[in-house]
Amino acid sequence: MLNSIFQNKKFNICNLFNLNFIFILTVSELSYSDLYARYFQADVLYNNVSDVKWYIFGGNFNANNKSGMNEILYLDLLKPFNANSSPWNKNSIKIPVAISQSALCISSSSIFLIGGNMRDTMYQAANYSSFYTLNLDDSQWTIPNITGVNETFLGRQDLKAVIDSHRRIFLFGGISLRLNYTVFGDMNIINMNTMTSLTLPIQNLPRRGYTATLLKNNCIIYIGGKSNESITSHIDMNMIHIFNTTSLSWSNMQAIGDKISSRSGHSAVLTQNETIIIYGGGTGAYYFIQSEPVLATLDTTVNPMIWIIPNNSSTSNAPPSLRYHSATLYNNFMLIAFGWISTNTFQLNDRIYIYDVINNNWITTMDRILDTAVDASLNNPQFYWLITIKRDSFSKHMTV
Repeated sequence: MLNSIFQNKKFNICNLFNLNFIFILTVSELSYSDLYARYFQADVLYNNVSDVKWYIFGGNFNANNKSGMNEILYLDLLKPFNANSSPWNKNSIKIPVAISQSALCISSSSIFLIGGNMRDTMYQAANYSSFYTLNLDDSQWTIPNITGVNETFLGRQDLKAVIDSHRRIFLFGGISLRLNYTVFGDMNIINMNTMTSLTLPIQNLPRRGYTATLLKNNCIIYIGGKSNESITSHIDMNMIHIFNTTSLSWSNMQAIGDKISSRSGHSAVLTQNETIIIYGGGTGAYYFIQSEPVLATLDTTVNPMIWIIPNNSSTSNAPPSLRYHSATLYNNFMLIAFGWISTNTFQLNDRIYIYDVINNNWITTMDRILDTAVDASLNNPQFYWLITIKRDSFSKHMTV
């Protein structure tokens, strides 16, 4: 019975709850054939030195945006893995609701799940409870009691959550399907210390499908996205919107450099030298038109900021152009996973890809050695994990 259920990849993920009386769910390693390809998932990096995991929450597996999942996957970044074989593990913890287009952020061992298309796990009926908290220490979900939440914020989708060192979560814009597909331009700030929410009176250009990156100077850099549901509403990539989390004020900057075409659904990661790397994204509504270049970098240390297209002619091991995928950066390697593939038909990605930020190439395997050298140019600590590339094996080496 169980084998027949799990061999059928079309079964609803919520059926796992109905099987609880038969067996106890455990964390298990998955093959690619066990995975749903997906898009609109949320992701967050948990980096606790001795425990480093990249979490993937939910997502959709078909085109109707009503196929949300409530499963949690994770990738253990302290173990070597090969991108050609699935490195994912499935966590026994389930999300209370099926989600897509939600936002995640993390503080200490608490993961905050905010907004998105939340649905009942059994019947996929809409659920507008916009806030959940997962405590990784005891694996318990709670619904935080946050006061002052703007009523129009409930159910917002396709926005990013940025959390600072003071446990303030900054939530800009997003789209509300329940409010006639309105795209917003307001900034909502949730203080997790006082459990209060504040909507700033100042507005910016309405935006969804953007990226948000917090710099060391306490400014959030907003790049790309759409200002409404029109296919012509994509925002100029040279128009960098900057939110100062100290003064709670907006400013704009016109970036220069290489030509970067407009897009939404792209990803952004921040390197240790304050360079933002964007990947993928595109235009179109019910189809996906690839934006060029697929990969670009933004130097945020200069004024004005400069776009640069890396000089990399090799496409070996590179992912296809993706939209609404996930990306993270760990030890100077950018990881790309899942997402909507740029094709004439609806096609999703179930693979993971690895980009070597230092050597500017796509690779397939990683291993780690303990190194005591100091890379001053990247401001690494004296002792850090240095990732080395092992293309043909996972042999480990330790140096002192």
